[in-house]
Amino acid sequence: RFNGKERLDAQTTTPDKQTVLHTLPLTVTRAELAGELVCEVSSAALDSAIRKRVNLNVKVPPNKISISGVGEHVVQGSLTTLVCTVSGARPAASLQWYNGTQKLTPEDQTIHQREIESDDTTFETTSNLTFEATRSENGQKFRCEAINEVMVETNEHPIHANRELEVWYPPIVTVKSTNITVVEGSKILLKCEYESNPSSLTEVIWLRDNKLVHVNDTSHYEGGTTDQHSLIIVDSRSTDIGNYTCTLANAVGNGTSDESIEVNVLFKPQVKLTMSSPSPILETDHKNVTLTCEVVSGNPQILDEVIWYLDGEVLKHLPECSNGTQEDNSLCNEVDPSMLLLQDTTKSFHGNYSCMGKNTAGWGNESAKTELVVNYPPSPAKLTYSPWKVVKGKSLVLSCSIQEKGRPEAHRFRWHRGGRLVSDIVSQNWTIDPVTLDHR
Repeated sequence: RFNGKERLDAQTTTPDKQTVLHTLPLTVTRAELAGELVCEVSSAALDSAIRKRVNLNVKVPPNKISISGVGEHVVQGSLTTLVCTVSGARPAASLQWYNGTQKLTPEDQTIHQREIESDDTTFETTSNLTFEATRSENGQKFRCEAINEVMVETNEHPIHANRELEVWYPPIVTVKSTNITVVEGSKILLKCEYESNPSSLTEVIWLRDNKLVHVNDTSHYEGGTTDQHSLIIVDSRSTDIGNYTCTLANAVGNGTSDESIEVNVLFKPQVKLTMSSPSPILETDHKNVTLTCEVVSGNPQILDEVIWYLDGEVLKHLPECSNGTQEDNSLCNEVDPSMLLLQDTTKSFHGNYSCMGKNTAGWGNESAKTELVVNYPPSPAKLTYSPWKVVKGKSLVLSCSIQEKGRPEAHRFRWHRGGRLVSDIVSQNWTIDPVTLDHR
């Protein structure tokens, strides 16, 4: 009998008169697992049948392997456990984990293995591989191999199961062209690149000097959205100068670029004119006056060229290096065009001065006019009289004439008679009527 059922395929032979052989051929399969054979001999000469029992120890390779323990994806930083389950083996199978081609060991990873014997005497072996998920595991194939001594004896390859892991992680953000210099009015492309899983973005934030860039101003910006995360500055201006960083977010979290993009916008200079000496000044002091074309705003703030104006006419264009020798040009480059020296200032320097500066971005606007007032005394006086023939008892007109009235203009005149000041006469003409001998 096998497992309680009578087997009719046994063969009986009698090698001699005293021996009877009862032979049962068996092909051992999984069906014979935990099998029990009972050989029963009965005879009229026996009071009761004789029974012998044999329990079969059938060894079989594992017939099923699977990996479970995670859903469709895991999130970076989460503690993840993969469970490899092997069943149908006798003796129990041993399991080995691989990350790609790298063999994993309990010394390097957290691996726990246990065995449970089933009712059919086979073993189910489970191995738990626990690790913290990182983005380096995304798309990585984990492999679990199982083998027992039956497979070793028959030179069979281990059975295996694979599980490709999907790890979700926030954007890893980088920026390109960390230094950008343009002239005002140019278009600027700020490229922000990223790697993430999932790749779809939920939010895009651009900061300039740690302050939010209002990308919804579509007259000045393009992009900076989840559809187009790179930012385009359409018409650059001075207010766009600064350090830009990019922050991107997906369903997992957000990431910010470690580096920033330094944007430098060159724009034309706006200038004002200042004088080293306040007006008015006296011609007789023989002063030197330095005019400075001072940059109020502009980038760069250094002026390469300056045109100086006096009463709206070009006075000087500095530097004057156009057709000189190389040595002259070298010396000329050392001249600061933003300063103009008026030496020994005379009345000819009087007027309204202005300047216009040029930097790398181009020529700016002309400054407001600043007046330089140079005061000077009137020219020497000349005394004339009329009529030319003086007659006693008649009238006489004395005139004090000057070619230059000076600045401010002379309006009071001093008359002297016989070396003594005539205090009551201050006009240009003095009429004596009538003329007496006392007027000689």
